[in-house]
Amino acid sequence: LAGPVIDGLSVDRAGRASLDRLALPSAALVLLLACSCLRSFRAGLIVFGLSVFCQAATLALIHYSGESMSALLIVLPPLIQVLAVAGGVHLTNYYFDALPTHGGQNAPWQALRMGWLPCVLSAGTTALGIGSLIVSQLSPIRSFGIFASSGVLLTTGLLLLLVPTVWAHWPLRLKRAGTDNHQIVVRTLRDRVSLGMTRWMSRYWDVVLAVTVLTAIWTGSFLKDLKTSVRIETLFADDSRILRDYRWIEQHVGPLVPIDLVVSWPEESSSTLAQRLQTVWKIEKAAAAMPEVASHLSAVEFIPALPPRDQIPPELYDQMLARTLDQSRAGFADAGFLVEEGGRQYWRI
Repeated sequence: LAGPVIDGLSVDRAGRASLDRLALPSAALVLLLACSCLRSFRAGLIVFGLSVFCQAATLALIHYSGESMSALLIVLPPLIQVLAVAGGVHLTNYYFDALPTHGGQNAPWQALRMGWLPCVLSAGTTALGIGSLIVSQLSPIRSFGIFASSGVLLTTGLLLLLVPTVWAHWPLRLKRAGTDNHQIVVRTLRDRVSLGMTRWMSRYWDVVLAVTVLTAIWTGSFLKDLKTSVRIETLFADDSRILRDYRWIEQHVGPLVPIDLVVSWPEESSSTLAQRLQTVWKIEKAAAAMPEVASHLSAVEFIPALPPRDQIPPELYDQMLARTLDQSRAGFADAGFLVEEGGRQYWRI
């Protein structure tokens, strides 16, 4: 089995299989990372729950926009979840920082005042980057750019609304290292490593900046070698069934990449149907002579067989040919080799 329909079906099946196989493990990993970053199971669970809500909101946006899930949009829920958890952890850390000085009631709103601008800037630049896909001429990529950028902005708005509200209604008690008279309390190996990295980067910030800029320039120089492709052979492993089927059919039947030529005549053209088909046949022969063309097909191959020309008087033969071709026009049209519209006649090779 091969062809465009099978390509789309195989991509959809592979995408769904990957989603079914990886959705739960990736969600569990995100939950563990959220709890680890916040050092609180309850805080991590709430942030994770909010990320799931943002996923559902983005999927609802796709549904109520009249769009259906595609192979590209399948990766949108994990993307939204990761961005939502990152934003939730960011705001919750501001909340933890505000707890000692502002108390449980005022800390959520202080966290919102401190964190809204970094979150909006981060989400805005991410949405701009993903939104650049909207200019693509491929519909699936354009749809992904639209819904991914919209989902990022929607997620940011929901986080800024829900995270402070959750902590205002279900406040947490500070159970981790804080500050006392501006002295950082170091309790764990993680604290020591983080503090050491912070002090080193603060002392050698110019070195860090220079290395970052040089690395960005060096890696950016390879962008000219980047090649993109949506061909089916780049989406599947070499031993996958669809590629095996492609190879078998191309070896035993013929190539599966079609190129269509369309020859048209205006309504006022004086050429007969036989003359037009003769022109189609000449063009088909010229195309078939090209080394890249392995097979060819047009309405000429479906003309009913006639007796040899030398056995019939020329006038009678021409009449038989004209009548046969006229009777075959409906069949040519049904097979997709002939279209008549807008005062023109189109023949497909």
